[in-house]
Amino acid sequence: MAVSSSSASTSSAGAASIDVASIVAQLMTVENKPLDALAAKISQQQVVISDLGTIKSKVSALGDMLKAFQNPASYNSAVASTTDSTILQANAANGAIPGSYNVTVGSTASASKFTISGYSSMTDLAGINSVAGFSITVGSTTYNTLGTPAGTPSLAASATIGDLRNWINGLGVNVNASLVQTTDSSHYALMIQGTQTGVANALSYAGLDMVSGPSIVITSGSADVPTITESASVTFNALTAGQTLVIGGLTFTAGTSGATADQVAAAFAGIANEETYTSINTDKGLGDASGGAFTAGSLSAWSSGSATGANIVFTSDISNSNVDNLVSSGSAGGLTATTVSTAQDAAFTINGTDFVRSSNAVGDVIDGVALNLVSSSGTTQVLNIARGADNSKQTIANLISAYNDLVSTYKSMTANPSNSSANKLGTFANSPTVLSFIGDIKSKLSSGATYGSPDPVTGKLSTISLSAMGMDLQLDGTIKFNDAAYALASNKGLQSILSAGVKIGGVTGTLSSNPRVTTTQGTASSNESASVAFSSMSPNETLSFAGLTFKAGSSGASAAQVASAFSSLSPAGTTADSFNSSKSLSALTGGTFTSGVLTGWSSAGAIGTSVVFTSTTSNADVADLTSTQTAGTTDLLAFINSQVGTNGVLSLEILAKTTASSNLTKHQADLQARLLTIQNNLTAQYSALNALLYQLSSTSTALSSAFTALTNSQSSN
Repeated sequence: MAVSSSSASTSSAGAASIDVASIVAQLMTVENKPLDALAAKISQQQVVISDLGTIKSKVSALGDMLKAFQNPASYNSAVASTTDSTILQANAANGAIPGSYNVTVGSTASASKFTISGYSSMTDLAGINSVAGFSITVGSTTYNTLGTPAGTPSLAASATIGDLRNWINGLGVNVNASLVQTTDSSHYALMIQGTQTGVANALSYAGLDMVSGPSIVITSGSADVPTITESASVTFNALTAGQTLVIGGLTFTAGTSGATADQVAAAFAGIANEETYTSINTDKGLGDASGGAFTAGSLSAWSSGSATGANIVFTSDISNSNVDNLVSSGSAGGLTATTVSTAQDAAFTINGTDFVRSSNAVGDVIDGVALNLVSSSGTTQVLNIARGADNSKQTIANLISAYNDLVSTYKSMTANPSNSSANKLGTFANSPTVLSFIGDIKSKLSSGATYGSPDPVTGKLSTISLSAMGMDLQLDGTIKFNDAAYALASNKGLQSILSAGVKIGGVTGTLSSNPRVTTTQGTASSNESASVAFSSMSPNETLSFAGLTFKAGSSGASAAQVASAFSSLSPAGTTADSFNSSKSLSALTGGTFTSGVLTGWSSAGAIGTSVVFTSTTSNADVADLTSTQTAGTTDLLAFINSQVGTNGVLSLEILAKTTASSNLTKHQADLQARLLTIQNNLTAQYSALNALLYQLSSTSTALSSAFTALTNSQSSN
């Protein structure tokens, strides 16, 4: 933005002498010209960056469509079916080979599952052994609440069942624990199960003191015999401090010193139906001295008799009926451990071959087919894989659309009077070489495609042209879909060809000549050296030298670029990535080091295409320096990926333009600051001049008045 002129006053307490604002504005118009030119340059740079981004996105889109076109799975839509989906299910991915298979599911994979029931709430004591702790083994590793192995959190023996659940889940391994309500709010169970099936993922646990509940002997009631009402003879056990016992809806919690069996019986004795825990505590004066107190509930549907030692008889409040039996729960109510299932592998047979897997989801037996073993059965299931509809036409159409979109954008951005009737010049009309790689894309695309396996005699791949697949190249560089040609190709088995895997421009490149190495043998007083004359390299060709592997870019590398990459290498042991960074190697410099470390040699600076290497082993005749080369390819997809990748020509060009734009913007800010200083100085100078002129004018007026007065005075005399 140009610096504007000041609106400073043009006079000083009187008539204007000079127009300061106008003079400064005219002077700044001249000063602002470099700034205006710089702003225009920045604006143009932003357009270039934006258009390069557009081209990059179009090239990426073409790469995506080309990848789909070359993927065999794009043409092999497949459908799987089984004779009984309650035993065996299957899904076929694109590319699965049609066929029929006989499958017998001997057993399905399962995970370890355990249930410990008998808890009355989530705050009941878990019953962890105070000496050994609670341990759980997952696969081959055992975790213990005592804090083993290292890093495992510890858990006190006095932990609740909720604490134990959280500890198990907090291990972060293939096990899950949950607390579930079973029959009512006074009955809970801890469920522990593996999250993965198979013997290798088996679980086991130890260290829970399985408390024995009170002995309850039931005498069932009878609706047919009026005198027989259900009763339950309960013989209690002693409780440790904090243990809870739930019977008939009442919860008793042992005191700080625990409770003897007789004390527990005394607490439960002589209670009427529906009597609440608070009234019982008050009536009996229960507390630590009596072994504990009731902490919740009321006696429901039962009444209790007097205690005989540790024994009490409970009688149902429902007369003459065989009611639900009286049960106990809580941390002292008796725990029951149940093994729901043990971990086992899946065993099945396919076409007479036996297989064992740890999971019921099997995807590594039949290519492209995912099996789901639902249940075991002695009946052989038939699995059919059939080929689905041919969708090659749409895949080809998508490729044509992406390519034509790129070509259209390219033509617009390079438009000039010689190649376009449009009056508007394209962004790259005067620098079309920036997008010269589009020509490489056209060339590689027009070369057709290879497919199948190499011929055993010639080593060559089968080829197919674009036109043979229904893609006609037009004079304007675009592609037109040819329905007739496609229909003919489809009838001749085009889908089978595409399903075998095609590669556009997939012709193997040629090796360049090997670097010429002239060795000067080492001696007791001199290190071995090797003068290396490098050759140019084909696109994507690799050269291994002194422990480092250099890969030429998608446009190849000149001999001088290769020599520059291998020059000034030291010290030994430096990695390929380090050299790429320190030497700023990229596709623009001919290629990059892809692997290795500098081994046994260091190199001097390049002289043209030659570099001298010196052995880092002193005073020894070492193994001579040798090279290894591999051919590159002209694969179009690889070329496209190299253009849009992080170190690709497009990405680097965008980075370079962005950096240049940032530098211009910084220069613009600096120039604006300097121009503002100039403007302020000019305004100050001309304002000072204006003030001086005003003072001179005032002095002149005063002198004139004095002379007039003097003259008049003399005339009157």
